[in-house]
Amino acid sequence: MSSATTIQFGVYEADVRAGELRKHGLKVRLQAQPFGILVLLLERPGEIVDRSELRQKLWPTDVFVDFDQGLNKAVNKLRDALGDSAENPRFIETIPKRGYRFIAPVTVRGLPEASALVTETPLTTAPPANFKLSNVQPSEARTRNWRNYTAAIVLVAVIAVVAAGAAFFRNRLIQPTDSLAVLPLADSSSDANLEYLGDGITETIINNLSQLPGLRVMARSTVFHYKGKDVDPRVVGRELGVRAVLTGRVVQNGENLIISMELTNVADGTQLWGEHYNRKFADLLAVQDEISRQITSKLQLKLTGAQQKLLARRYTDETEAYQLYLRGRYYFNKRTDEGFLKAADYFQQAIARDESYGLAYAGLADCYGLLAWETYPAKEYLPKAKAAADKALQIDDQMAEAHTSKAMIKALYEWDWSGAEAEYQRAIELNPGYATAHHWYGIHLAAMGRFEESRRELQNALDLDPLSVIVNLNNAYPYHYTHQYERAVEVYRKTIEMDPNFAWAHEDLMLAYEQQGKQREAIEEGVTTLRLSGDAELAAAVQRAYTAGGYRAALQRWIEGITEQSKSRYVPPIRFAQLYVRLGERDKAFEWLEKAYALRSAPLVYLNVDPRYDSLRSDPRFTELLGKIGLR
Repeated sequence: MSSATTIQFGVYEADVRAGELRKHGLKVRLQAQPFGILVLLLERPGEIVDRSELRQKLWPTDVFVDFDQGLNKAVNKLRDALGDSAENPRFIETIPKRGYRFIAPVTVRGLPEASALVTETPLTTAPPANFKLSNVQPSEARTRNWRNYTAAIVLVAVIAVVAAGAAFFRNRLIQPTDSLAVLPLADSSSDANLEYLGDGITETIINNLSQLPGLRVMARSTVFHYKGKDVDPRVVGRELGVRAVLTGRVVQNGENLIISMELTNVADGTQLWGEHYNRKFADLLAVQDEISRQITSKLQLKLTGAQQKLLARRYTDETEAYQLYLRGRYYFNKRTDEGFLKAADYFQQAIARDESYGLAYAGLADCYGLLAWETYPAKEYLPKAKAAADKALQIDDQMAEAHTSKAMIKALYEWDWSGAEAEYQRAIELNPGYATAHHWYGIHLAAMGRFEESRRELQNALDLDPLSVIVNLNNAYPYHYTHQYERAVEVYRKTIEMDPNFAWAHEDLMLAYEQQGKQREAIEEGVTTLRLSGDAELAAAVQRAYTAGGYRAALQRWIEGITEQSKSRYVPPIRFAQLYVRLGERDKAFEWLEKAYALRSAPLVYLNVDPRYDSLRSDPRFTELLGKIGLR
């Protein structure tokens, strides 16, 4: 029989003959009784080992002990050695009132062929043929021989069963895993300024893997709902409808970067893969590439040569530029005007480090594009977004992010509707797992009045990003724009349940209530929208006006408020047009719509479908405006 039998699980291995537990090849101090429990659990991975069996095999019968207390203490020591916990087990699961189960996959090394096992040491309780009781007279010698013989029998049994268990787990993993959630890496550093690092690495892994056909990867905004929470990967996997969940932890210690990763099978909680990296920070890009490759291997994904190149593609080889880019993504994902401005600054710094960093240009384009939606003049910021997107595509025309940015600009700034659609389709072709491309394309289709197609595309985005509040919100648009207000209200309310502080959801709910004639509910939502947008003073004024004079008085006070604000900051002209049309003041509404047209106000994209403008549709001025925008 082989003299070097070891059983490996994750970064650990148990040397059965030596009675040692090792981690990354280094011995882990563990007493004999906890190690014995480990070996017995490794005999039958995935099966319950009863407490009675543990007592029978590992606790002496001739010595009085408190077995329950002793077993609990031994299991706790074993868990401590493995870095495991009873609440969120990776290796040893407690089965209440019964026993324990080893839940991670195992690999047995140093085994002889099964036939050799049977030939050399039959699994029987009979003594060897040459064993004669008369030849062993002293009691001590006889006892020693029996113990040696029994130990050999137990060892062979353990190895045989473990081998069967390992084969069982290997066979279960032959089928490829087609869906994955990458949870935000926990940051064990005490420096809050390094939060961007774990977030950025997580997002990079998501983006890398989402490019692979046949693998559905949950989008960033969905998985980041679990950030900072102590969650069970199996529970998360079931909630998101994926088959595997990747968790990890990152620590930066000076110039060193320590990353630990674990891939969990949602079906049974077993560990599909685990690894621990201790590298220089300068090797961050290489580590991320290695993580992505190993994950695809463990998920049993068969990649073509082109797909392998896609997975290995880097947008920069400059670690400092990449670090600045990660900081930019961190602030971008705050989804605030201040965040977009900070993100733009970091993206520009990344570009200064590496002028060929196409992904940083795409990020810059998105910052400018979103700032131009309402916060800043579109005519000033959308040309900047266009220049950044064009540069990104000039560097790499295979970048889905850049094509998505380009599509947004073609729609909002150039009013090139067919060109925008072509860019969205190209982005999705390059990266079918890019949720933002599906999301923005779905909105574009709704603006074009192609509502069935819009529903399908927005559903694609929702499948990839089910916990994104903005994706959930926009899924109501095909219903809202076709006057199905009850269904739209249902979606808006669901979105508000997800995030009660999401101002856009309250605003859209207000508009749906307006169309239903529910003025009191509409004003309540309008006041909430203003308050959540930072206009508490105007919110209170609008509420007082409604109480004193009704709905029209409230809208008039709203106009007065933004008129005053426009003296010190930019207020999009489309805002005035929308309020005037709701008041029934057509001439003023058209006056402000013309100003919005002159400034290429981004929300004009919805002009042809937004019910707010229904009262204007019979006016020739409206038809003329639609023609100038290219929507007629």
